Amino acid sequence: MRPQLTSDVLINIDSNFIVQSAVLARNLNQYASIETLHVFFAGLTADLEAEMKMMIGEVKFEVVIYDIDKPLMQLPNLHSNRGIPFVTFGKMLAASLLPGRVKQVLYLDVDIDILDNIDELLCVKLFSTIAAVPAIAEVGVDSSGNRIESYFSAGVLLINLEKWRENSMDLAAIQLMRDRLPMKYQEQDLLNILFENNYCMLHQKWNFQVDARLRNDPLDNQKVIVHFAGGYKPWLYPVASDLHREWRRKQLEIIGTDSKKWIESSVGYSLLRVYRILVPHSIAKWVRINFKPLLFGLGVNKLKDSR
Repeated sequence: MRPQLTSDVLINIDSNFIVQSAVLARNLNQYASIETLHVFFAGLTADLEAEMKMMIGEVKFEVVIYDIDKPLMQLPNLHSNRGIPFVTFGKMLAASLLPGRVKQVLYLDVDIDILDNIDELLCVKLFSTIAAVPAIAEVGVDSSGNRIESYFSAGVLLINLEKWRENSMDLAAIQLMRDRLPMKYQEQDLLNILFENNYCMLHQKWNFQVDARLRNDPLDNQKVIVHFAGGYKPWLYPVASDLHREWRRKQLEIIGTDSKKWIESSVGYSLLRVYRILVPHSIAKWVRINFKPLLFGLGVNKLKDSR
């Protein structure tokens, strides 16, 4: 087997995705030979950090949790992206926040499931390209806002941090956010513009996208990383497909029959999403100031300084 070049994985979360991140961490413990899981956490508190580590349990790699509130809130135009969790933009901070020793990092959304060993993916060498991306979507945008066919999903990214740093792409990303937001798919659109086709292609088995309409697919026997893209998340629709049921089984291994934890990870997520979409900025600010203790459990107070 080729030497492994990536030993670090990065995820972005807030308090609504602790259970999901624990499922992913346990997947990595079973199916990946990594040294460090880096967690960019928006709204981090000591209690939330302890809860997350308790849910993850004993793993063979180090878990490093970063409080990204200050650097995240310095990114421009986050208030324009209604309905999209602000923490999804955390990946834009990877080059500046991760240690200099990290030359390549595998970024993963937390709405995924890992079904088999991913060490083959961790052995991919990026050379001069900025990233390796699987699962090209059918349509997207270019730097002029035009419709294009070559468009990748940002749910699974193998990122060349050396090239990112050499080309000061963090600054370029901030400028794009300032000039172009809001966009339909937010940071995914931005990354497609930012990378400007300077990426290599990976097999779609590394980002097999699924929703409730899943039926027999030619990749069924090859998929390794399953991505629950769109609204049919397995914590909201646990019986939508066999893949949803499998993720739910892993979730229950963590939370057992504790219905409160399930409500916090599903209903709380749904309510927060509706809140972000529907509530005007002025009302949201008033609610946050006057009802902060009540909203803390839903993570709504994490919007401070960003709306």
